[in-house]
Amino acid sequence: MGWALSRAGRWDEAESVLAQAIAHEREDFHADALLAYVRRERGDIEGALAAYRQGHARAPAALTPRFGAALALPQIYADREDLRRWRARYAEGMAELHADLPRLLDAPAALWDLDWSNFYLGYQGEDDLGLQREYADLISRLARAAAPDWTAAPEPAARAGRRLRVGFASSFFRRCTVGAYFASWLTGLDRRRFEVLAFHFGGEIDAATLDLRARVDLFLQLPGSVREIAQKIRAARLDVLIYPQLGMDGRDATLAALRLAPVQCVAWGHPVTTGSAAIDYFFSCGEMESAEAAGHYSERLLLLPGLGTAYARPAVRAAARAEFGLPDGVPLYACPQSLFKIHPDNDAVFADLLAGDSRGHLVFCAEPGLPATLRFMERIRRALDRQGIDAARRVHWQPLRPPSEFRAMLSVCDVMLDSLHWTGGNTSLDALAAGLPIVTQPGRFLRGRQSAAMLRIIGLPHLVTEDAAAAVRVALDIANAPAAAIRVQIADGCPLLFDRPEPLRALEEHLLRIAGWDA
Repeated sequence: MGWALSRAGRWDEAESVLAQAIAHEREDFHADALLAYVRRERGDIEGALAAYRQGHARAPAALTPRFGAALALPQIYADREDLRRWRARYAEGMAELHADLPRLLDAPAALWDLDWSNFYLGYQGEDDLGLQREYADLISRLARAAAPDWTAAPEPAARAGRRLRVGFASSFFRRCTVGAYFASWLTGLDRRRFEVLAFHFGGEIDAATLDLRARVDLFLQLPGSVREIAQKIRAARLDVLIYPQLGMDGRDATLAALRLAPVQCVAWGHPVTTGSAAIDYFFSCGEMESAEAAGHYSERLLLLPGLGTAYARPAVRAAARAEFGLPDGVPLYACPQSLFKIHPDNDAVFADLLAGDSRGHLVFCAEPGLPATLRFMERIRRALDRQGIDAARRVHWQPLRPPSEFRAMLSVCDVMLDSLHWTGGNTSLDALAAGLPIVTQPGRFLRGRQSAAMLRIIGLPHLVTEDAAAAVRVALDIANAPAAAIRVQIADGCPLLFDRPEPLRALEEHLLRIAGWDA
């Protein structure tokens, strides 16, 4: 029941039920680990750490509570110094796990129960290659002990008379960012040359899942353990295995440590290197990468044109501000990202923006009442207080909405102020489809350069700024000028962004080459 309530986002009820479950347990850690997850998703990091520690005390050989107690990170940081402290704690926890490796190897089968990802690490805005390699090395050593036969690549199947056999494995083949970005990879490859298999190990099945199932050569729903998932993928005798993302599911790192196909790749569904020596290639969007990008990955980098995918243009309905409780007659500056994306470095930009526009209002999207939301609201209040700005009057909090309603809400705003270090991806595409101009400042890594690439593709490079001060100036200019002209420019440029076939043709050529089939 606790698991089901957490899947539904009913966090308070889930926490209450799990507390009851824990009262009946003696040696099993699963309720403790799930309680820690619920608390972490709500933004209660201290409560999460307490639950992980309790689970570790209850089951010392289990990996999930041990890893959680060492590596858990908060969603929201109080400021940059707070972020630095947590990053240092993470590095110390990683060192402790490596030091404890001999004991962990005493029970190698515990790897199959590991449910852990370093998802929040990437949102700190730092270079994570070293830390990711350390984590991947730890999992790889456990994998060699747990499944020695699966840590060497299988021999390629005979080529004669068949198509290149490509498998895609994910728990996110549904309506979500990963599903929206990469559905065209599964459905758009030339079936005369490619046989496409999908391995879906997610618990959620929706209309997008069913559509994919009908359009690939083989669709396998894999509800079992990580060991069973790996066994099914390896038995499929693939030529190339592609993970659209790695790093968002607690089973990802274990799968990434195993050799389930002769050639293994990951894409930028979670745009951070895996650090794993068992992943050969990282597919990325060439427009989004910097000249130094190859040094950001443990994998070999393969670049695709445009968005890297044939992304379907979302529909946007006409809307009015009153529907969303937003005020008329004032400039609305939206930063509609998930709150954990919004780095403390953004706070001064928000304050400078409202200080420069006495009529301007900020719009954020958040789940009300959660500890993470309350911490973020307090952080924004402090930043605005320093400029003498009344946050209660000039900041609006929108609830989380279904995609169609989210896009309608974006359409009534004046400017989207992009988040630093981890910019909009799917959110930026929704904004542009809604005609909302985005002002962005590119970061060092792919995850901080997504919106800039989109704006350049559609012919609006002047919205890509060099620093925060310039971003504020550009946002003020746009919000206080007639909106029609720039919205026409966005509409005219969108065909260059959406539904493009070129990325799929480039993907095909890459696949043939890395599989050795291009001759």
